[in-house]
This record gives sequence, C-alpha cells and structure tokens, in this order.
Amino acid sequence: MALPFFTTSEKNYPTQINKMCYSDAMKKTDGRSLPHSAREAIRRHAVAQVLSGESPEKVIKALGFHRSCIDDWLSRYEQGGEQALSTGKITGRPRKCPDEYADRLRELVKTNPLQLDFHDALWTRSMIQI
Repeated sequence: MALPFFTTSEKNYPTQINKMCYSDAMKKTDGRSLPHSAREAIRRHAVAQVLSGESPEKVIKALGFHRSCIDDWLSRYEQGGEQALSTGKITGRPRKCPDEYADRLRELVKTNPLQLDFHDALWTRSMIQI
C-alpha cells in the first residue's frame, strides 16, 4: 500500500515503526522518547491507515499508543490537513532567572570564591543562592 503523504525520505519509516512498535508483545509506547521525525511519521502512518479503512482502535493498539492519541491525530488532520500532523516547536520550561542575572552569574563563577571573601575555594549552590 502506498501511503498518501509520505515524502521520499520517510518511505522507510513504516519498517522502522513496525520494528519499534510491534515488538515486546505490543507494550505501550512512550512517544516522548522517539525523535520528532519518527513521531511525525507515526502520526502520518496511523492517519493513512485509518483513511484507508482500518479501524482506529486496531491501528493505535498495533502502534502501542493510548487510544486518545488516534482521536487527537484524526481531529488535527480533519481540521488542518497533513500540516496539522507536523511536530511543532517544543518550548520547554521557562527559565527561573532573567538573562541578565544569568550572564552576571556566569561571569561571577569564573572567579575564585576566595577573592570575594567566601571561606571555600569551590562555588556551591548555597553561595550562589538560586
């Protein structure tokens, strides 16, 4: 079966997906540990399977993801097409300290703490007090 919207570089992803997901007695897969390109390929592959007539339950069970994932992927595909299945930017946790404070702190720890009247020659977290 030709998958409808796989690019040439992604043609080998179904084989990789099968190796990743159909092993270990179909255990649940933690998608966060997979590379972004693989996660995107899995979403495209799963949606393509459902669009070709496979049941969503069977597809998601074979891939080892939670049932709600396929619903989310299908909804995203219906609302935004293939582009909606792309991996977006992951921002992560915001910094605790402002950039100017972090820059000053980097410069400070390049010096010896003894020069600033501390009793140890090594910096500790309590000395910096973050």
